This record gives sequence, structure tokens and C-alpha cells, in this order.
Amino acid sequence: MEPKGSFPFLREKIDMKYRETSKFFEIAEEMVTPKEDLLPGLVKSTVREESFEQINLLKSPDYTSDRSKSKVLTGEMNLRKIYKDWPENVPNPKIVSLATEEGLSLSVGRWTVKPDGISFLPSRLDLGIPAQIDLATLTEYLVQTKEFREILTEADGHLEKHLAVTNLISDPKVNLQDAIYFLTGKTVVSTQLHIRHQKDDNPENPYGRVAVACNLRDEGIDAKCEYVCLCDAVAGGLQIVMAMEAYEKSLKIKNDGSHCLKHFVIFAPICSLSGAAVISIRAAMMGIRITFFGSAGSMLHAMPPDRYMCPFYYGDGAEHLTPEPAVMKIQEYIFGDAKDKVCLWCNWGAKRFAPWQALKDSQDELKSYGLSNEEVLSRAKTLMPGQVKKFGIDPSKLVSTATIYEAVKFGKLEELHKFLKK
Repeated sequence: MEPKGSFPFLREKIDMKYRETSKFFEIAEEMVTPKEDLLPGLVKSTVREESFEQINLLKSPDYTSDRSKSKVLTGEMNLRKIYKDWPENVPNPKIVSLATEEGLSLSVGRWTVKPDGISFLPSRLDLGIPAQIDLATLTEYLVQTKEFREILTEADGHLEKHLAVTNLISDPKVNLQDAIYFLTGKTVVSTQLHIRHQKDDNPENPYGRVAVACNLRDEGIDAKCEYVCLCDAVAGGLQIVMAMEAYEKSLKIKNDGSHCLKHFVIFAPICSLSGAAVISIRAAMMGIRITFFGSAGSMLHAMPPDRYMCPFYYGDGAEHLTPEPAVMKIQEYIFGDAKDKVCLWCNWGAKRFAPWQALKDSQDELKSYGLSNEEVLSRAKTLMPGQVKKFGIDPSKLVSTATIYEAVKFGKLEELHKFLKK
């Protein structure tokens, strides 16, 4: 019952005020969440194999020249069952996922080489600079995919003026501007956008947060910019949606009330399916095409209600969501019954920039499933190359750039080769 003298319509307006910050909330709550169970079935996947080169000439190719081809999955989402007003001239969004050594490292884990031995290290506990090394290398491979080369071809002739890379400050280490230079010899515009989460105590807000966008640093962005690459991992999708809205607003101001945007390109090292759906619908509302690029963990399940923790999908019909389904067997081996609940990264930013905080938050999350960091590491150390092979993965596919660096640093390359043959 409403308190005497209250006005229900006014209470509703106040309760829903968080929606005024972004179109994200309306799309997520009214379109995607009610039909979330449909999402895996709306993805049509194709898998191929590609070879990738070492395009950063400052890195030695000696350690990666004998790598085998890697699986590339392209998932096309048909979201017209969710968003009935999808424009006819906007193609279906695509998610390109790589199962390169770094793509597997960032999604499930890798072999780590220490002075006292070699063992498997789950991605959520692979912290700091090694994770950043693998992320940068993954980006150098992603720009070589057929899908990204097509984007570069479309923009050819005005690439340095009409394509812009924007790093969300929460994820500045994707290194996309560098990778494009290594591939093309051209420097595209690069800028930053600071978007931060702000706690929202409104009980009507299922996410418990809103996003606050500081001003986009747009002084180098041409008014006729057509292609915008946004770099950030995607869980719920709130920050990317706000970044797109910031771009639309900025370019309309520069361009007399209109914009020339054709394509949003999202470089998300890991990405949830529901987050990608929300982002794609928001882009479609703007009349803009969208493509996602990421690792083997690029169509994850963003757990309700806050859509932050993202494990793999499991169950019937889930294998088409990752280019290397065998990684889910590794996840199950290490996390057991919590395999479909434990987030691949936990605290996504701290994983790379503040290891002590990442460990603390990981411990807190694992505790809710009766696990601990120590138990997870102990279980991971029992995973041997022979078991990985039984799961259907070549053990050498878990030798990432970070693994090679450690082996060289500690003088254990030969030991690593012997270990892989066990």
C-alpha cells in the first residue's frame, strides 16, 4: 500500500531515474534479460583455421615460427527476435574469437614456468604483466583475421583519418593502435575515454551500478570519422554502450547534428553474450554495424543479477560458443561443480594492474563456492600434458607468449620442451 499522500507515478519516475543515464538499462531490462535463454540459439557459428605471423618486428619469431594453425570462430547473432525494429540496412553483429595460444591463456589458462618447476596456471590467477603480454599478442593476431582486414580495406584511403581507436581507461593495454601499425605501417588516431562504475543503491536497479562517463578526449577525432574501435572487456555491456553514446554525441556536435559512423569495432579480450547483445541493439538503434573481436572466452554467460561475473556456458548447445570447446573440460577439471559459476577473470582490471587486489577478490568469490585460491592452484598443478591431450588439446597450445618469456628468463626452454612430451 502506498503511504498517505504519495503519488505512485512520481515514485516510479524517481525509482527509474537511473535509466536516464543511458539507453543501456532499457535495452537490457526490457529486451535482452526477458529472452536471455534464447541467446545461445540465436548464434550461428562457423569455425576455420588460420596461421598468424609475428608482425611486431621487435619480437623474435624464433619461438613462435613452428606454431600450428589456430581455430577462429565467427559467431553471427540474429537479434531480430529480441529487437523487432532492427534496421534492414544494419547487418547482424559478429563475434570473432581466437583459440591461439594467447586466446586460450586469457580464457582458461596456460603453462607457467617458475624457477621451481612448470605447472598449469588458471587465467583468473594469471596476474600482472604476463597477462598484459598475452593480451597485446592476442591483439596482434586479431588484426590479421579476415574480418578485421575487411574493415581495414573498407577504410583504406582514409584509414589514418576516419578510423579511431579509443581505450576505455579501465582497459588501456589492448594495444590496438600498435597492432594496426605493425600490420599496415599506418598510425590511426587513438584516444581515451574514462568511464567508471558508480554504486547505485536504488533497489529498482538490478545492476546495482550506473556508469559515469568523463569527457571523451576527442580533439584528434575527425568530424567525418566512420570507424570507431572501442577496447574493453565486456560483461554487462554498460561501459561500452556509454562509450558509443559519448561518441555519437561528440560527433553530432562536430558535424552539425549528424554523424558519419558506419561501424563500431569492439576489441574485448573476454566478452559475455548478453553484453554483446545489449551493445549490438544499441548500435542498431543508431543505425551502426558492430563487430566484436576477442579470445576463446568471447561468448560467456554474464551471471544475473549484476551481470559482472562471467563463466563459460555449459550444457547442450553450448559448444558452438567457443572455438575450442575442450577448454571447458579444463575448466571443469579445476573448478568442478563450480565450473559454470566461477568467473574467468573475477576482478577484471585488478587481474592485470593490481595483483594483490585480484587475489583478494578471487578468494572472496571462490569462498562462496567452497573453494580457495590455494585449492585452485593445487588442483591446477595436477593437470599434466597427457591429461590435456586426452581432453582434445595439443599441450603446446597452452604455451603462450608469457610462457615463452618465463622459460627464456629462467633458462628453462629445454625443460619446457621435455615437460610437454610427458
